[in-house]
Amino acid sequence: MDARAATGDLRRGVGMALMAVLPFTVMVALVKWVSTAFSPMQVGSFRASCALALCLPVLLAIDGPRGLRTTQPSA
Repeated sequence: MDARAATGDLRRGVGMALMAVLPFTVMVALVKWVSTAFSPMQVGSFRASCALALCLPVLLAIDGPRGLRTTQPSA
């Protein structure tokens, strides 16, 4: 790999890392903003609902509904 390609990979990696941190930063800011008006249970429920709404399409796109099925039902 030459130096130019390595620099491009580094920039892409830094950009992806920043894009990954942005949703967490926004979430923390929103939680601090609404936590004065809502109870901790409501904030936790909202965070879990948003996480499910964001993760479910990715999980379904990768494996379909089969990916949500457990392999160890007794565990």
